[in-house]
Amino acid sequence: MKNDFNEKIVLVTGAARGLAKEVARKFLDANATVIITDIDDEAGDKALKELINLGRIIYLHMDITIEEEIENVINKIVSQFGKLDIAINNSPYMPPNILLDKYEEGQVRKTIDVDLIGVYNSMKYELKQMVKQKEGKIVNISSIAGLKGIKGLSIFSAAKHGIIGLTKSAALEYMDNNININAICPGIIETESFDEIKNKHKDDYNYYISLIPNKTLAKPEEIASAVLWLSSSDAKYCNGTILTIDGGVTI
Repeated sequence: MKNDFNEKIVLVTGAARGLAKEVARKFLDANATVIITDIDDEAGDKALKELINLGRIIYLHMDITIEEEIENVINKIVSQFGKLDIAINNSPYMPPNILLDKYEEGQVRKTIDVDLIGVYNSMKYELKQMVKQKEGKIVNISSIAGLKGIKGLSIFSAAKHGIIGLTKSAALEYMDNNININAICPGIIETESFDEIKNKHKDDYNYYISLIPNKTLAKPEEIASAVLWLSSSDAKYCNGTILTIDGGVTI
């Protein structure tokens, strides 16, 4: 699969840190040209400096809740590179772990706006370009919370379930355009954000660990490898596939 991404133009959203940054790293290792975006420019610039020696990569500011910003980014990509081959949609906002009746309206709206509507917005403009090209691949990042209920994460779970429905329906709508649309549902990943939960919210951390049969966190590179496979020609028969990589949480 090393040469599969040579001359491919890849967009990875929400890629300033965590899983999506590792996805960008893997694509660079596979000779792709990578555009990473994020709302946090300081973190985005830091990620760019970390990755820039690995290959062809640029960073662009993008708020996935603002359609105009997404459209501008897609236009910049096409203007500079002529096409968009692959889009990885990562919506990384995770609300507080609290019971449903304790959420404030702002927390609910932000979770849905970022984690579901943000993915829809991104797909909308990615697909406009891919339809013109008559080809493309999209991988959406959902979660095990999109497959099962998780105590304290009802709104997050609703958004991630929504991504799965969005992925399956869009896969049907665009398959005649030679566009593959799939999603992954990662389990609990060893990232900076999970380290923060471990350090600041010990009870939540222990609860999440208790969900994993072998008590082992996923490595970001393990999940990223699955994203690359779904983006490759090896997965051309996958459409509307929801790939679960969770260490047995949903067994």
